[in-house]
Amino acid sequence: MRHLPIPIRQVDHMTVRTRSEILFERFCDKAGIPFTCIPPESRVGHPTPDYELRLQLPAILAEVKQIDPNHEDKMLLRELQQTGAYEFEDILGKRLRGKISEAASQLRARLRPGQPALVIIYNNVDVLRGFTDPHHMMSAMYGLYEVVFTTSRGLAARLLSISRRLGGSRRLTPEHNTTVSAVAVLFDGPEGPYLVVYHNRFAANPIPPELLRHAGILQRSVSDRGPAEFPEWVEL
Repeated sequence: MRHLPIPIRQVDHMTVRTRSEILFERFCDKAGIPFTCIPPESRVGHPTPDYELRLQLPAILAEVKQIDPNHEDKMLLRELQQTGAYEFEDILGKRLRGKISEAASQLRARLRPGQPALVIIYNNVDVLRGFTDPHHMMSAMYGLYEVVFTTSRGLAARLLSISRRLGGSRRLTPEHNTTVSAVAVLFDGPEGPYLVVYHNRFAANPIPPELLRHAGILQRSVSDRGPAEFPEWVEL
C-alpha cells in the first residue's frame, strides 16, 4: 500500500521526528492502515494534529503524544543501575492527563463536523514505570478511584454500606473533550508495534470498533458493575 510522502517537521530549523511518530507509522504500514501526515501549522502557537487515518469518510484525525523521561525518572533509573533498587510513588493517570488535554486541544483546532478523533500515547520512559496500564488509563479518562463509606450516626456508629466509584481529575466527561473518540496506547512488542484502544463512552463521534479489527489492535470499552465494584475495561 502506498502512502503519501512524509512531510519534514521543522522545529527551530532542525528536523525532529519523535520515536512515537516513527513507531506509529511503522504500525500503520504493518496493519495496512492508509494515513496522511498533516503538515505543521506555520503560525507559531497553533499546533496541528499529526495524521489522518483514511479508514472512513471523514477520515479519523489522530494526534500522537509521547511521555519522555523527566528528571525524577532519570534519577530513579540511575538508582536502579547503581543499587538494583527501584522504588517510586505515583498518582494513577497523572502523566496521561496532561497528554490527553494537550492532544484534545490540538484535535479540536482542526476537527470537522462528524469527524472522529484519536489520541495515541507512547510511553518512552523505562518500562518499569507503568504510566499507560489499564488502571492508569481508567483513572486518567474517567477519574480517580474512590471508596465511600456510609455509617450510622452517634457514638455507636456502624458501617452501613461501601460504594466504589471514579471521582475527580477525569479528562473525559459528557461535557468535556467529547471530541476525543478514543485514547490509544502504542507499544513496541517482540513482533512489532501494536495498539490498545480505549473507546470514550462520551464521544460525540465514536469510532466503530469494526473499523479497527486487526491482529495488532486490542480494543476496550468501560463497563459499569454497580456501586459495589469499580468500573472495569471489557474487550470488544
